[in-house]
Amino acid sequence: MAVVLPGDGILELVRAANDRVVIAAPYIKSPTLRRLLHAVPETVSECICVTRWLPEDIASGVCDLEILEDIAGARGGRLLVHPHLHAKYYSNGRDCLVGSANLTARGLGWHTPSNVELLVALPAELEGLAEWEHALLGSAVQATEELRDRIRRQADDLKKRQNPASASGG
Repeated sequence: MAVVLPGDGILELVRAANDRVVIAAPYIKSPTLRRLLHAVPETVSECICVTRWLPEDIASGVCDLEILEDIAGARGGRLLVHPHLHAKYYSNGRDCLVGSANLTARGLGWHTPSNVELLVALPAELEGLAEWEHALLGSAVQATEELRDRIRRQADDLKKRQNPASASGG
């Protein structure tokens, strides 16, 4: 076990992947995900991403709906949604990073000021990790364009309710 710098640690973890990458974080920003996907080796045939995608998260700007297209462009890319996700988990099949860092520029230390985050490196064979990942993936739903569009409408409605003056043009 070791504590790692979030951005450097995740990039290193992804670059060391052989065939599979799993990313789970409630907040994922599109530019940060694209930077991470750029580091995925060509040997990786499955790239699974799990996020929360709550309308209030989208409305406040802490997560992007565009990640559906980003992950769809990755080899074996699949986006799943779990509305109760709070964990931050990154795995290359052999090693995992677990902690507090969301997949955002502030969370990974790529923006100033950055959040104060913690990621701990753990071996994937650590008792319980594989079962946890399996349970997460099994309880999440596949992200679709229809789901994305519904969440976008809900987020837009939330923004209008929070700021009625801008919705009426005043």
